Amino acid sequence: MGFSVLDFFISGLIRRFVFFKRREFRLRTNDRFFLESRIFPALHADKEVKDILFVGCHEYSWWYFELFPQFLGKNFYICEPEFENPRLRSYRNFHKVTLKELDSGLDSRFDVIVINGVLNYGIDSEEDFELAVTKVLSLLKCGGRLILGYRKVQDEAFFRFPRFSDSFEPVETIKGFPLVIDLETGNGHCFKSYRPK
Repeated sequence: MGFSVLDFFISGLIRRFVFFKRREFRLRTNDRFFLESRIFPALHADKEVKDILFVGCHEYSWWYFELFPQFLGKNFYICEPEFENPRLRSYRNFHKVTLKELDSGLDSRFDVIVINGVLNYGIDSEEDFELAVTKVLSLLKCGGRLILGYRKVQDEAFFRFPRFSDSFEPVETIKGFPLVIDLETGNGHCFKSYRPK
């Protein structure tokens, strides 16, 4: 997973520039701060992570692709069926579809899939979740990771569905952090990562 000091420096400069440029869009909550300032830099620094899918976006997250410029060896994809703006619409890796509708040509493409704040906001039922699990399994490369951001109380029932527990096992989101990163926010937001079994 190693990364060089230069990579770290360049990604830090890009992050600060994008944060300044898009400051009016940033959602200033602990969970967004952790995603943008801890998880994304870890993905940036990981040499084995080339292709990332971000599921669902809104006015405060459409610009995330700017944090992962292709010239640094990262391909950042977004799928979102409803929200769009001119900048996002013109982005080459934007797919205006739901997760389950993503083209099968993307199967086995992704090193990491990030699903944050979508449970009960687009993935709303056991059937939706099972379809999402099936699609994630088809989209991930061998050894790929699913990073889930969710609300501990409202969303944990999803993880008890047999299709999920039979298909995934928990792994570290970021080296040195606990398996469940509990941000102790008002809505009980957590991050947890999984690999297919």
